[in-house]
Formats: sequence, structure tokens, C-alpha cells
Amino acid sequence: MLKAVYAMQGIELLTVMLFLMSAAALGACFNALFTAHHYISDGTYDTRFDSSYWMRIGLGVISGLLMAELIPVDEVLQSEDQSKIKAVDLGKPMLALLGGFSANLVYTVLQRVVQTIQSLFQPAPVEARDAAERDMRSRIDQQVARSRMDSAGTLLTLQDAIAKGTDKDQLAAIVSRALDTLVPGSRAAQEKAGEGGGS
Repeated sequence: MLKAVYAMQGIELLTVMLFLMSAAALGACFNALFTAHHYISDGTYDTRFDSSYWMRIGLGVISGLLMAELIPVDEVLQSEDQSKIKAVDLGKPMLALLGGFSANLVYTVLQRVVQTIQSLFQPAPVEARDAAERDMRSRIDQQVARSRMDSAGTLLTLQDAIAKGTDKDQLAAIVSRALDTLVPGSRAAQEKAGEGGGS
């Protein structure tokens, strides 16, 4: 029980892991049963949430095992005091029991550690704002370049139509498409104006 996980193997490792998982499961079961007892005594227990209690037990086993192995309790072994060694004997099972009882606490601690490490690699607010501005300018430049290409293509089409001697109706249609490309919605406005004039 006093050894670390990487210092054991075989039956010894299996026995210790099963013992710690049992302690964690004991704490998780106590938490789940106490929570269920609260709802049953109030008359608000709902069988639709039965699976959540099993999930609490599973999460409790995992969190208890993590807590028992990640928190170092073997440093006290440097002392020759037998009472301290006996206290260490109960250290890991106690941590597994507490971790199984409060899986939410272990999750919160791990989440806070991840957020702290992540904040070290995130850019500063000023750098993030500058990057957002550069991205917006790049998108605007792309839209302007695309609009210019569309306008140039429409003008080339109109030039070819004039050179071929296309009739007025087709030229008007090409000009209308060109206006709709440059000013979206202009064709619909012209059609509405024409319908209003016709009526």
C-alpha cells in the first residue's frame, strides 16, 4: 500500500488497485445512497434518474483512484516514527474514500489545473484583438477582390455583346445583371418600379 503504482507489478499491483477501487466505490456508494435517501424522504424520487446514481458510482471509483495515486503520501516514510507509518498505511485508502465520495471536487481541481496551464499558452488580450482585426481585414480584402473580379467579368461580357451587335433587350439584360452584381437588389427595385409604372 505504501508503494507507488510504477513500483509494483503482478498480483501485488492488482491487489492494491482492487483495494483502492473498493475504498473509492465505498465512498461513491455512500454519496449516491445518501443523495437518493434525501429525495426518497422528500417524496420526490424519480426512477428516470436511476442511471445517474450508477454514473456517480463509476465516477467516484475513477476519482478516488486518481486522488489516491496523485497525492503523494509516502514522503512521511522518511521519518522512523512508527505512528506516522501507520498513518500513512491509511492515507491512500482514506484519499480513495474521499475521492469516491466527492467526484465533483476531483473534477473541479483537474479542470482548474487544465485552465491554468491553458492560460499560459493563450495569447494576450491585445494580441488576440490584433489577430481578430487582421483576420477581418483579410476577409474584407478578399470580398473586395471577388467583387472586382465579378465586375470585370460582367464588363467584358457587355463589351463582347456590344462588339457583336447584340440587340437592345439583351444589352439591357446584361446591364441589369451588371447593376445587380455591383449593387445587390437593384434589379428587384427596377422590376418593382416597372410594375408600378405599368399599373
